[in-house]
Amino acid sequence: MARVAESGSARVMESWLLPFAAMFTRPSWLNAVALAAGALLCLNRRTVCAALRAVDGAADKGFSRFHRFLSRATWSGLAGARILLGLLHKAFVPDGEPIVGVVDDTIERRRGAKIRDKGLYRDAVRSSRSFFVKVEGLRWLSFQLVVRPGFARRSWGLPFLTLLCRSERADAERGRRHQTLPEKAAWGMRLIARWCPGRPLVMVGDGAYASLDVFWRLRDRVVCVARCRMDARFFNPPPPRKPGQRGRPRVVGTRQLTPKTRAVRTATKWERMSIPGWRAKDGTMQRDVDVATGTAL
Repeated sequence: MARVAESGSARVMESWLLPFAAMFTRPSWLNAVALAAGALLCLNRRTVCAALRAVDGAADKGFSRFHRFLSRATWSGLAGARILLGLLHKAFVPDGEPIVGVVDDTIERRRGAKIRDKGLYRDAVRSSRSFFVKVEGLRWLSFQLVVRPGFARRSWGLPFLTLLCRSERADAERGRRHQTLPEKAAWGMRLIARWCPGRPLVMVGDGAYASLDVFWRLRDRVVCVARCRMDARFFNPPPPRKPGQRGRPRVVGTRQLTPKTRAVRTATKWERMSIPGWRAKDGTMQRDVDVATGTAL
């Protein structure tokens, strides 16, 4: 076998990655271990060649098989995500506690002519409310497990699943049904629910995932937490039907105040809460906030 698979770093990585061995055949498993070791050791961009140089694999004349491992070898990334999630919640989430997952998207800047699934997106880092910056690349949807390691003072998000969100133009050119970002997030959370039967799940996302369609799809298994708009329309539950009442049943009741109006009313009852792990202005890791809660449709 190649020198790259016989190095000491590869042997250490093989012991760490042993739970994932069932995903690969024996030749593919050795290639996966070598690439994983090189990706951790290389100091520059994590390309295949840079990873092989980091583990002294440049002398291997059959280095092209590592490129074929990524493009043609048969192995499932979903199977690896399922194994990784099982290892993470076994190590950090006690039995009976909910599995809290964070959903967020990121843009990988890619401009190659042969990248079929690229699109034009808003650059959230360089854009502002008055300045819009477009970027060309791939959009990835990341699912992260929220944990609190014993050595950390705040919660960490450990990614275990990453999905590619194709652009609408790319799906139209390939004849595929386009899935929006909230639809892709709902698909991923339903997949995680199948991986963790019987465990309570919580999904946390920003305003991009405050979608009624997502909440409705995940209502049976997942508690969704997302930021809503300040002008969101809230309603009371519909009143019970009277005996002999005709017509369609009401879907919602009377309308409530918007969050923007409720926040400025003097009659709103606020409750002071201390949130640990949130850096305050004085440098402490605890912040006091006022919270007003309610239930609505």
